[in-house]
Amino acid sequence: MNGNRSIVYGDTELQNIFALYDLKGAGFITKEQCREALKTLANSEFHHQKAQEIAMPDKVDLFGFMKLCDDALGIKP
Repeated sequence: MNGNRSIVYGDTELQNIFALYDLKGAGFITKEQCREALKTLANSEFHHQKAQEIAMPDKVDLFGFMKLCDDALGIKP
């Protein structure tokens, strides 16, 4: 499998992943939760490494999460 292959998830899938980590329904997840969510979505060692290294704020909202998915993993909703 090519490490640069794009992963495609729709908005709904990304919203569902975000909701799994936002158990309290607070509208944001922590940096650690966001990193775990990105690693869950990663489909290669290349993307897993990017998810581990990408800079992110302490609190991430849904919009920020979707942007990080695109920046780190090349996911184009």
